[in-house]
Amino acid sequence: MLVFPVRGDQMGNAARVVFHRLGLAGNIKTASAGSIGSMMDKIKQDSGFRSSVDAMRKVFIRVEREERGVRIIEDCLAGKLPIPSVMTRSPRIVAALDALVTRTQS
Repeated sequence: MLVFPVRGDQMGNAARVVFHRLGLAGNIKTASAGSIGSMMDKIKQDSGFRSSVDAMRKVFIRVEREERGVRIIEDCLAGKLPIPSVMTRSPRIVAALDALVTRTQS
């Protein structure tokens, strides 16, 4: 994976990509076809990147099978967990949550 963060949380996400050896981060302002090609070559030649990506893929598959995200959302909708405050600030999200709660209670 090659990432070229520009703003906001992209910087932190790029740092995580590099930290977990899932890929490399570059600077979009100074990147060239040559430098991007070199980054791609480095990733292809270093088997550590492939190993890290495979390990992360296994984690994602396991977590997806556990359906933790689904259970958290269902518990929020059922009133067993509080709905995060960031979600209650948007009228559009509040309306969507209300519609889901109504559907789950029917």
